[in-house]
Amino acid sequence: MVDDNGALVKAEARSLLDVKELSTVVVSGKAQRDDAGNLTVLASGVYVKKK
Repeated sequence: MVDDNGALVKAEARSLLDVKELSTVVVSGKAQRDDAGNLTVLASGVYVKKK
């Protein structure tokens, strides 16, 4: 994740988005894989389903 200036956010998504294990998270944006199979998502939106 990056901030408004494009710098990497130095916080884990679990604390930043208040995500727990097995939470439902929906991400919209563009995804791409590199040659090693790593997935990068250029997200334009994130939704975390709260129980």
